[in-house]
Order: sequence, then C-alpha cells, then structure tokens
Amino acid sequence: MKQFSLIRALSKFGITALLTCATFVPAAFSQEVTFFPYIQLGAIGTIGPADQVVIAWQTNETSPNPSAYKVQFSADDRGHGFVTPSGRVVDNYLAADPSLPPIPGAYGAHTNYTAVLTGLSYDTKYHYRVTGPGMPSGGFGASFRTRKLDSSPGTIP
Repeated sequence: MKQFSLIRALSKFGITALLTCATFVPAAFSQEVTFFPYIQLGAIGTIGPADQVVIAWQTNETSPNPSAYKVQFSADDRGHGFVTPSGRVVDNYLAADPSLPPIPGAYGAHTNYTAVLTGLSYDTKYHYRVTGPGMPSGGFGASFRTRKLDSSPGTIP
C-alpha cells in the first residue's frame, strides 16, 4: 500500500515539476538578437563593375552559428540571391585597456554577424530579409539603395 501511495505522489508532483521545468527551459536557453540587422557603414571602396553592402546584427550567443541564419536579397525588377553570414564572438570589446576599471554598460560575450551582399547594381533599390533564431517570425526585412554613379570620372557622390 505504501508503494502505491509513493508512486501516486511521485506521478502527481513529477508531472508538475516536469511542466515547470519545461516552462523555464526556453527562457534559460533562448537566443536573443540584441541588435537587429542594419546596413553597416564603412569606407566607400573604389567604383568597380558592381556595388556591395554589409548587413550586420548581434546576438547574445557565446558561440557563433552562422549556418542557422540566411540573408535573402532582391531588387524589384531582378532575381534574388542568398548569403550565409559569418559570425565572430566578441567579449567586452569596450574595454580598450584591461588595467582600466570596467566600463558601465559593458556586457559579456556575444556574437557579431555580418553578411556581404555582392554583385549589386548601382543606383538600385534592394530588399533584404534575415531569418534565423531570435529573429521575428517571417524574418527581419528592410530595404536600401546602392550608390549612384556620377558622370564625372573619379568622383563618388
């Protein structure tokens, strides 16, 4: 009789404990996008046969997983392309000198992702969508316009 009561008690509390753990597991292990995708500013390169743009974002991951993300881009009147980003772990990059006190607001290790979109036509509007863990359902989408070519040789608008 005691064995039956023990099994009944374990099953009653075991199910409750299992459900409680299952509720908190996603919160404990969920990946967050700390900075959503944006166009990364940089030095303007030389004018070549095509333009390029860098899309960047950041997650709270301590180990990069670039294959989990996909960047799709397209122009209104052209086909589309896909890019798998690269990722690198950055840890407290705000601290330039370890002998200095910690910087308020600095946070621990995280992953910076970048995707280089190449072969873009000049003076063209493109749309891009980043999908992967931590992104909104359906992905994060935005648009940008590539550089215009100036008719004067050697000038960049």
